[in-house]
Amino acid sequence: MEIIKNNYLNINNQEPLSIAIGNFDGVHIGHQELIKSALSYKDTKSAVMTFEPHVMQSFDVNFSTLFSLEDKIEKIEKLGINKMLIIEFNEEFNNLTVASFIAFLKKINVKRVIVGSDFRFGKKAIGKPADLSNDFEVIEIADLIVDDIKVSSTYLKKLVEENNFELLNRLLAEDYYIRGKIIHGNKIGSKIGFPTANIDYNDIVLPPNGVYYTIIKIADHLYPSMTNIGHNLTLNFTEKIRLETHILNFKGTIYNQEIKLFFKKHLRNEIKYNRQSDLIKKMSNDKKLVRKLFEKDKNMLK
Repeated sequence: MEIIKNNYLNINNQEPLSIAIGNFDGVHIGHQELIKSALSYKDTKSAVMTFEPHVMQSFDVNFSTLFSLEDKIEKIEKLGINKMLIIEFNEEFNNLTVASFIAFLKKINVKRVIVGSDFRFGKKAIGKPADLSNDFEVIEIADLIVDDIKVSSTYLKKLVEENNFELLNRLLAEDYYIRGKIIHGNKIGSKIGFPTANIDYNDIVLPPNGVYYTIIKIADHLYPSMTNIGHNLTLNFTEKIRLETHILNFKGTIYNQEIKLFFKKHLRNEIKYNRQSDLIKKMSNDKKLVRKLFEKDKNMLK
C-alpha cells in the first residue's frame, strides 16, 4: 500500500481513483464496507482518504480516538487498499468551500467517491454526498445496523467504557487491543513480587480503571498478563492514569519495545488497600485466575 501523508496542497496523484473518505477510527465493520466497495472497482486504483489529526480533535481538545494513526494504517493495509491518503486536517482544509473540496478531488484524479450516509465536507460541514454527484460517481453506503444499533466509532468507544470486549471484537472483526511502548516506571511492582511493564499509551480511549486479564504480544510471541489501569491507589498514587501489566511466563528486558495488549476480561475494579499484604494477596489471586483463563484460551491462539 502506498501511503501519502501531507498537506492537501502538496498531494498529487495521476492514476484514477475509487476513494473511500472518512475518519475511519477503529476501521470497524461499517468502515470496512466502504473500503470493500472501493476495492471492488477494477477500472481504477483503490484508495482511502483519512485525516490527521482526527477531525474532532480540531474542535475538542479532550477528544480521544479508539486507535492510533499507526493502527489505522495497519488495519487498512490488511484490507488490500492500493493507496492511503492522510490529509493534514488544519484550519485551511477545514475552511475549504464545497467547490474547493471538489476541485481538490479532481486534482488528484478521483473518479468515484465512496462515503457513508452521514458524510459531510466543506466549511461548516455544509457539503453532502449529493453535492459530489455532478463531478464523480458517488457510492453512498447505508449505515450498518447490528442488534438495532448503528455501528459507529462513538458506539465502539461506549463498548470500551463498558468493558464489553465480546461485542467490541465482533464489530472490529478482530480482538481489541492497545498498542504502546514499554517505558521505565518506579519499579515498585518488582519490590512486592509483581514486576510490571509500564506502557505509554498516547492519547487514546482506555477501558475503565481496574484489573484485567490481558494477552500481550511481544514481537511475535503471546503471553498471558494481568493489567492494571488506574492511579496506583495503594502504593504510589499518580494523578495520570497508568497502564501497566504483569507478564506471566516471561523473563527479559523490553524497554522501548512496541507491544500490543489484547483485553480479554475485566476482573475487578481498582481498590485501595490499607495494608500492602492485602494487596499482595489479592494480586496473587488475580494471577491464579489469569493463569486459569489463559489455559482455556491458549489452544485457540495457536
